[in-house]
Amino acid sequence: MDAADRLKRITRVAWLDATSIAKTNPLFLLGPFLIPLSLLLVMFLYTGDRNLAFLLAGAVVFQAINAGTIVFSDFSAQKIYFKLQDLYCASPARPSVYAYSKGLSRFLTNVPAALAYLALALYYSHAPLYVVPVIIVLLVFLLVVLTSLSFFASTLVSGETDVFMIGNIFTFTAFLLSPVYYPITALPAFAQPYAFLFPATGPALLTQWAFGLLAPAAWMVQLALLSMACYAVVAYAALRAARWREN
Repeated sequence: MDAADRLKRITRVAWLDATSIAKTNPLFLLGPFLIPLSLLLVMFLYTGDRNLAFLLAGAVVFQAINAGTIVFSDFSAQKIYFKLQDLYCASPARPSVYAYSKGLSRFLTNVPAALAYLALALYYSHAPLYVVPVIIVLLVFLLVVLTSLSFFASTLVSGETDVFMIGNIFTFTAFLLSPVYYPITALPAFAQPYAFLFPATGPALLTQWAFGLLAPAAWMVQLALLSMACYAVVAYAALRAARWREN
């Protein structure tokens, strides 16, 4: 199976899964709107509108984080409860098709919220439209990395307790510890380099830079690119090392 055929299969499965979710449970599409909105309202009450553009940019990045981490629960449920992973193993499907079709499916259900928050972020940041392709590339990169890590972790779980424990760790490291809704300069100077140990920091910083909200120092950009390169290698290794078939 060549790369073009694999990509075609991923998009077809993802589209079928996403449209079935939207048709059977339209309220599911509200989740990606409401989760960032609750944080936006709280932060807005405390900081006013001076950080509104940062908050909206964070809501855009959150859509990729949400899709890339929530699939861990999907993978785990399909493996432990529904035994769907066994069906995929018995078919000619590659692990990458199985993993990325589910990640893309989740992201497609987040697209309406992503477009809404992207439009608001562009309006309040006064960023030009040509930054949109850059932001899309960053979101796709983050989605691929987190989906790979989620898939790898899901193949290691053996029970419901593991699902909750590892799921909380994913959410904590990918979202709460990364400067997604605020500039990295808000962190203490000694902590700023360590923030790049988390997968969302690099894409979040470059997204804020693309919106014109932040003028990062050269070392920050270099660390962001280095962090993304390292996570690209980690994502590839995680997908290759995933325990696709049970012994």
